[in-house]
Amino acid sequence: MTILLWGNAWWLPGGGSRSFPSLGEAPAALAEYLAESPKPVRIRLIYAPDAFESVATPCPLGNRPQLAAALSPEFPTLEAEGHAWSHEPVLTLHDGHSTIVHYEREPALFQLGRELAVLGLALESAWPLSTFLSALPEEWSISGAVTVVAIAGDRALGHHHPTTGGPAVKRWTGDDVEGQVSAWLGAPGTRDPNGLVLVLRPRVETETPFAGYDRLSLGDALGRSVTFPRNHPAQLLPPASRVSAPMLAVAASGLLLLSACFFGWRYVEAGQAQERAFAANAAAKGQLKTEIARATANEPQVRLLRAALAGPGGSPPVTELLEQVGRTIPRELTLGRVAVEGARFRVEGFAAPGAAPDLVARWQAEMKATTWAFDGPPVLRAPGEFAVLGTFAR
Repeated sequence: MTILLWGNAWWLPGGGSRSFPSLGEAPAALAEYLAESPKPVRIRLIYAPDAFESVATPCPLGNRPQLAAALSPEFPTLEAEGHAWSHEPVLTLHDGHSTIVHYEREPALFQLGRELAVLGLALESAWPLSTFLSALPEEWSISGAVTVVAIAGDRALGHHHPTTGGPAVKRWTGDDVEGQVSAWLGAPGTRDPNGLVLVLRPRVETETPFAGYDRLSLGDALGRSVTFPRNHPAQLLPPASRVSAPMLAVAASGLLLLSACFFGWRYVEAGQAQERAFAANAAAKGQLKTEIARATANEPQVRLLRAALAGPGGSPPVTELLEQVGRTIPRELTLGRVAVEGARFRVEGFAAPGAAPDLVARWQAEMKATTWAFDGPPVLRAPGEFAVLGTFAR
């Protein structure tokens, strides 16, 4: 489900909306609106709170860390802990390179995600409103120029992609926001006469200053099947870690481990503090407590059954390894990937900032078993990455 958070209101497909006094009360307002929906509700969030900016800027041709280093003097929150930010694909222009940087002036998205998760509302992705607007047109103009403007109450935001040059984002506020947008669209040089203009409002009305443009309601726009590339750099939530094929083949105990780590994976790149908070989510741990205790009590019988099924020359005990990882992994560590190749295995992950230097080594010692042996001490890489290597004994 695609849901828009804009200013002090939620907007939903089909035209529903729910306002809230402050951003801290937004999760409760959405949960109340979706109270009858089966849980978990999986949400693609379109994010536009008042303390969120989208700014076109010159930039170097580089990846996310390089852009953060180059642009942080102008946009300090790009390197501030807990702030969500992203950028549009870097464009090459005649005079250099350009992008649109999206960033929070005040940290809010990651806390919002944690509170929604407790209420059974799972953020699967989060995108700036201007990015969503740019992807809405189903047809492009002959000239290639596209302008999409969304208006709701005393707020408006527009994404303008001219025939030449890089795109820009325009923002309006005030009681006469429709008049401001109308004047801007009609001003000489604002847009290509042959370009496409799409205006989004809560309702499509016949009596409006935008009657000469293509129009769409906010509810219908949120209901459109708008897709983004998997690795689009405007994604505000870090991508989930990839899982290897052997891990996908394990039994239900392995799936429990994946569920416990799900929230930590979503926020790996956002900072280790957010990863630890998601991995240690109290609600998820409470739901899994009974299942983990039962699995631990039945461990000897389960091991005997697996050995009998595998027989001589059976496959390596991948499930047993995953159970041991799930039981022993400290809260300060977040699992990233488990890979198995033949009789060898590799466990990778991330340590939270401030974790003890020997934490990974102590965890490896606690995971020892007769069915596998470790190749040596853990491999540690900056910043906070680790890998534990080993070989199955049977």
